[in-house]
Amino acid sequence: ISEGQTSIAQTQTDEERLTERQEFQEKRKELVEKLFVAATKVLTDIQFKVFSAYFVMGMSEPQIATSMGCTQPYISIVLSASVKKIKKELKVD
Repeated sequence: ISEGQTSIAQTQTDEERLTERQEFQEKRKELVEKLFVAATKVLTDIQFKVFSAYFVMGMSEPQIATSMGCTQPYISIVLSASVKKIKKELKVD
């Protein structure tokens, strides 16, 4: 096989990788949807804001505390309670 040509085996591998990536992305999307459905069911407004800021926006606990005008230990407690509630709703240990 000359440079620039792709073997049939390599093409199949690329196709398999693409299929695996698509399956992974679909599974991830389903899990994220379940997670946020559970979050909206069981979290208070403040818990949902903290949870979203931390896990979706990627903010640190101190950043969230500053933005909400409270302490980092409070954010830590809220975040822990949020995760615990969501795990319970999703029946995850």
